[in-house]
Amino acid sequence: MARSRGTRWRLLGPLIAAAAVAACHNGPCRDPGFEEGDRFRITVLTSVADPCPFAPLAAGDSFVLTGGAALADPALCTVRGASPEVPAFADAVLTSCREGLMQLGLDCNGTLDPNCPVSAQLRLGTYIDRGVSSIDRVGFSIVWSTNGCNGGGCRDDYDVRIDRL
Repeated sequence: MARSRGTRWRLLGPLIAAAAVAACHNGPCRDPGFEEGDRFRITVLTSVADPCPFAPLAAGDSFVLTGGAALADPALCTVRGASPEVPAFADAVLTSCREGLMQLGLDCNGTLDPNCPVSAQLRLGTYIDRGVSSIDRVGFSIVWSTNGCNGGGCRDDYDVRIDRL
């Protein structure tokens, strides 16, 4: 029994679309650069602009991020965010985090007051190669969102130093 073109497309269409998505990404994938459990001290060198009022950092402040589990990003590359622990500098505001889809990234949630939920996306602006023990002058940002309360959100930008512990 012969199948019509419409029937063949209904059967093959989803397979072709899935293959196209799997084959399409923006270039070669990079090795995550560290393993789950590797620890990094992030030390603030300078604040690029006036920090947001939620959990501001100042020159000399530091905190530790730990490598999290390997995840697949939208381009199907393996990435390793930070372990889903709230960084010490923000534990008065943030209550939970999950690995972000960027190297040592975190996506966190918390509250400023009972009526004001807050989220924060923590991002480092560099790739950490295996074997590198420290990197100076790296961009670090925190994008705060408050769903319309307390001004609706803002962005912190810092220059930091990363030291592999």
